[in-house]
This record gives sequence, C-alpha cells and structure tokens, in this order.
Amino acid sequence: MVGGSVINTGSLTAPNGTITLAAIPGESQVKLTHDGMALGLVLDALPAGEINNDAPIGLKPEELPRYLTGGSNVGNATGVELGADGQLYLVGSAMHLKQGDVVVAGEISAPEVQLMAAGKVTPTDPGLVQGDVTVVRYPEAGGTNILSIIDSHADNAQSLLYGDTAGAIATIVNDNEDGIGAITETLAKIDALLDGMSITAEGNEGNFWLGNTWVTPETIEDYQGQLAKWSVSFTDAADLLLYSCFTALGTSGEAFISSLANLTGLDVAASTNATGSANNGGDWTLERRTGNIELGNVFTDATLATWDGKLQTFTVENGNDSGADSLRDEIANANGSLGADEIRFANGVTLVTLTTAELGIIQELTISGGATNVTIQRSTAGGTPDFRIFNVNSVTTTFDNLTITGGNTTGAFGGGIESRGDVNLTNSTVSGNSSRLSGGGINSFQGDISLINSTVSGNSSTGNGGGIRSGSTVSLTNSTVSGNSAGRDGGGINGFRGDINLTNSTVAFNTAGSFGGGVALKALFRTTTNTFTNSIIANNTASTGPDVGIRRNSQSFNISNSLILSTAGMDNGSSGVPVNGVNGNIIGLDPQLAPLANNGGSTETHLLLSGSPAIDAGGVTALTTDQRGFARLFGAGVDMGAVEFGTVNPNPVTTPTTPATPATPATPATIATQALAAEGSDFNLIRQIWTDPIEETEALTDELEVERACTSIPGLELKSDENDGSTDDKDLAATAKAEFDGNCLPIAVE
Repeated sequence: MVGGSVINTGSLTAPNGTITLAAIPGESQVKLTHDGMALGLVLDALPAGEINNDAPIGLKPEELPRYLTGGSNVGNATGVELGADGQLYLVGSAMHLKQGDVVVAGEISAPEVQLMAAGKVTPTDPGLVQGDVTVVRYPEAGGTNILSIIDSHADNAQSLLYGDTAGAIATIVNDNEDGIGAITETLAKIDALLDGMSITAEGNEGNFWLGNTWVTPETIEDYQGQLAKWSVSFTDAADLLLYSCFTALGTSGEAFISSLANLTGLDVAASTNATGSANNGGDWTLERRTGNIELGNVFTDATLATWDGKLQTFTVENGNDSGADSLRDEIANANGSLGADEIRFANGVTLVTLTTAELGIIQELTISGGATNVTIQRSTAGGTPDFRIFNVNSVTTTFDNLTITGGNTTGAFGGGIESRGDVNLTNSTVSGNSSRLSGGGINSFQGDISLINSTVSGNSSTGNGGGIRSGSTVSLTNSTVSGNSAGRDGGGINGFRGDINLTNSTVAFNTAGSFGGGVALKALFRTTTNTFTNSIIANNTASTGPDVGIRRNSQSFNISNSLILSTAGMDNGSSGVPVNGVNGNIIGLDPQLAPLANNGGSTETHLLLSGSPAIDAGGVTALTTDQRGFARLFGAGVDMGAVEFGTVNPNPVTTPTTPATPATPATPATIATQALAAEGSDFNLIRQIWTDPIEETEALTDELEVERACTSIPGLELKSDENDGSTDDKDLAATAKAEFDGNCLPIAVE
C-alpha cells in the first residue's frame, strides 16, 4: 500500500451500504465509505519520490503481516520492494502493481461495490467481490469517458468487467434486470458527460439480449421514452459501440442499428459477423456504422488476447416441435456453430411440446429458461412415439431454469437426458420421465453430473437409477432427489463408477427393488470416495440398504453434519460409515419432511417440519441461500438438507390492497421497529408496528422500544419496506432503548 496503490487482503462487509476502494497516485492510499454508516478508513500515501530500494517504507515491515494475510499470492507476501522498472513488487508473491492500482485479495461484500483506480483493478479471484460492482478507470489527460455495459451472460463477463481501458466506467447487467432500464438508472448516477457507451452482450441477426430484455426492432419501440433521455448524458458526437454477434447483419440488422441511432441520438457501430475470440471464428471489428465513430475498443489488448469467448446466442420464438425459430431449429444452428453457445427463449415462450423425436446436442451448449422457468415436454397426445427429451454427445451441456418432463424410452437409457458428456442442472427440474433400461431421469455413462438448486423427482426405470444413473462423479448442491423408483438399484441415485457428493441436499422417498433406495453404490474395479455434508438421506425404501446400499466392493465415506435414517447396507467393510453423534451426524431419526411441494423458488422442495432434528444441526457452509434462494442461515445455525427452516421469500409477490385508516393508539403504546444496520451505523427505520399497551412487543431483531405514542418522528419517514427506509440523524445503536421528548425527538440512548 505505497504510492497511491490499494491492496485489500482482509474481509470488508457492508450489508446495507456501499464499499468504495480508490487508488489515485499522490492522493490518499485508500478510502472506504459506507452510506448511512459511521465507517471511514483513510491511509495516507507516501510520495513516490521518497521510495528507495534500501528502505521500502510507507508501511513498516513489521506492520505488513497485518495487511498481507490470507491464502492468495498477495496474502503470502512478506514485504514490498520497488523494482528497477518503477513497479512495486510484493516479496514472496508473483503479484506486482503500479502506482494507482487496486488489488483485491480479500473478500468484499456489499449491495454496491465501487472499485476506482488510475491504473488497473485486479482481483486475484473475481468471486471475492460480491454485490453490484462498478469498476472505474480514471481517464488519462485529454482522454475519453465511456460507459461499458456488460451482460452477465457474456462468456467470462468478470474478465471484461476488469479489463476495460482508461476512462471506462464498467458494470454488469444481471439476468434478472431490465437491461434498458438498468442503463437508464446507471446514466442517471453519472454527473459528467460521456463520450460514448459500449454494450457487450450476446445476440444474433437484428437482436441482442441485455439482462432479461430481448432487444429487437419491435421491442426497442417500447423504450422510446427512456432512449430519448439518454442523450443528455452524452457529448454531441458520442458513440454507441455494440459488441454482439451478427446484430447488424442483413436488412433487419441494418434497420435495427438505424433505429437505435435515431432513438438515442448516438452514432452506432455494430457487427455483421461473429464477435469475439478468433478461436471461435470471431473478431472485434464493428463493420456497420451510422455516423462518424471516433471511439476505439473499450477493452485493453491484453484483455482481448486472453478472452476466449463468443457473443452469440440463439433465441427460441415459439413452442413448436420444429420449424423456424423453434428449439429444435436453434439447437441445429448451435450444433453448426464454432465454440460454446447459448439458447434463450423469447418473452412469452414458456412451453415447448415435442411431438416427433428427441433433441440432439453435439456442441457445448447452455439452454436457459431465464426468469420464467420454461417447460420442455414430450407430447401426451395419442400416437406420439416414445423418445427421450435430450441426447447429448460427449460435450458439456447446461440446463438452466428448465423443466424437462415426459420423456420415455422403451429400449434405451435416459428417459429425460442421455449424455456421454458433463451435464449441469441449475435451478431446474427433471421430472416424470421413464426408461425401460436405466437412468429414468438422467443417464450418463462417462460425464459428470452436477445439480445446483435443482430437483429430480417422479422419474422411473425398470433397471438402475430411477432418478440419476452415472458412471462418473455426481455432485448435488442445494438440491433434491425425491419420489423416483428403480426396478433394481438406486431409486434416487445409482453410481456405478464415480463418487457421490452431496452438499446441503435432500434424498428422500425414493424406492429401489434391490439395493439402495436413496443412493446405490456399485463402483466397478475401484473404491469411490463419497462425501455427504449437511445433507439428508431418509425415508427411502429398498430390499437392502433402504437409504444407502452397496452392491459390491467396499467404499469410502466422508460424512459430516448429515442425517441418515438407516445405515443398514453401508457397513460391508467400507470406511467412514457414520455413527450417531460423531462428526455432527444424526443416525436413526426421522427428519420430519413435509411433502414435495412448491415452497418458493423455481423448483419443488421438502420443507422441514417444526421439531425436525435437522433444524440448526448443519455445519459451517459457504452457501448463503438454500435451494429456493432464501437465506441459508436462520436461527441458531444452518439446517441439514436443501431447505432452511423458517426463512421467508426475499422477493415476495404482494397484491396491493387499499390501506385502512389507522386507529389512534392508546397511550402509552409501543412502536416496534426493525433495523438492518451494522454496529455503529446510523439507524435505518424500515418498519413500524403499533401494538396494544403491553410490556414488550413481539421479539424482533435489532429492536427499539419507544415509550411514547409518537405517530411520527422528525427526520424519519416511516416506510413499509427496507428499500424506501430513510435514516435518522442520530447515531442510535441498533439494540438500544430510546426515549423521545414531547416533539418525538430522541433524547437519550442507553
């Protein structure tokens, strides 16, 4: 931390505020701010001219271990040296930094994170920075200012976020945001006039995706009002650079960018061919332009040299079995394209019904249902032939926010999905599929299977693996396998060569005719290592090993903080068979699961009933949410299984009602308020509850009790939700009891 450089190796958290790291040569070393919170840290910089090789001061050597700690290369440094090239080197680390650089080697978490540097912003791992991140690179003398908008679906979007040129303000639009609206909001926060804007997003001829918005010549008309307002944020000759594959191709593409130019008042440049890495047949040249384009590429040469992606996506526009713009048509287009691709669904397309045959995938592909879970089903109409839904040939495929159902194979494996490559399911369901052989839901001979926030339920096979059958590693995180059945082994999961890893997952109510109602292990010619953490395997049935059964060969288990109702069938010489009370495991107790149901989120889950032994019995986990997307930590500890007991939907859907006229409260009445604020922060009043005159209100986190019937407090506007809550001028500890004077002003804090 010398000469205007910032190094963060600790953990910075501002649950309800903004964290800003800024590095400017000759200015303060680092400034941390948190809106609404009395938190500030400024470390003064040592002028660069005072640094010498003999005494690399600024921070004393004995002080460095306090700052340079942790597991990263930066964290392992033991000192700072100035090299002959004028760059700062961390002794014992491969990392070097110039004056004005920001290096992030520790966790930073806040709703908004601003990383500002005259040089580069470099996280040792982009995952260390959590929140809505804005990266600002200060412009060089006489340079330009440009807003860089990056869609989260772009390949390696984080690399692009931190890889802009000087003068760029870069931010990512998430897939649950209205993309055009997000740009409008961002522009409103920027005071200075911009010389241009770039949008980096996946697209195709005459369209691109930004957030959850499919931007086309038709949909762009819906945003005329917003687009017209953009011009006040730009200079007269400002440019719009649109990095997206084929968006300006053909008559539709040409008309599209002309419309963008007219509606925004900006000169527009876009591509008529593939945009991205040359390895995928792309380039970064924008061939079609309206007006005089003066800006160069917003990304540095070093960024583009290492970015190996392509900004192309295919969009399904109808739910037909085949024909133009159908899912089958777009898969065929992706199969004929170089590199990994993505398929998304136009607004309003929520159901695809297949009537003729399976869908074959031969190139790396992601199929995403977006914010609205899309169902892909085999038709139930009479005369529909038997076929599975997807057949994946030796490539990695990701199914996101999809429901795959109705597949049926009479003489083959894999009723829902058959794969010889890796299969990833996120926020998805595989349900109601069947196979006359094995792998009723999913069958994979060679590739790994990964489930995150997903459910495999109600599938069946006459052979092995009613839900999942795999010859490689199966990993479940925040996922549920329930109600599947197999004629032989593995009603829920059948592993015949690979490891089974369960993390905060639930395997329940599955049935097998022979071994392993929940999980069956039959590792041919090897011993597998199976890891179960914070998970539930219970209420499954089988002739041998109702919850976990071993067909042959002893296995190795690494099980902690998990509930297994029955371990019968596990102990055949295997190591690590769990014992009740050891390593936090619970053996022999019913977890008390509610039926599989829609309990929030995009997939069905099993709730824990009140009194379940799995509540608060889990161990430490890095997961912040459960399968539904609700808070993972609630109460005294993390729960076992896929769902956290007692948590509520963080984004509830409410129906507006006409407010009733409030009754005048008795005196003395109690106003109970709940605050979401860190220690030492200003108190954010976000909810008020009038109660009858009683001694105490219902217990609330960070409670304040007001001993007078104050219907309002000057400086505070009482709101019903946390986003609109305003801040009191007084610095009130969140757990204090406050007294108010006759004017309802706080007069004391205990």
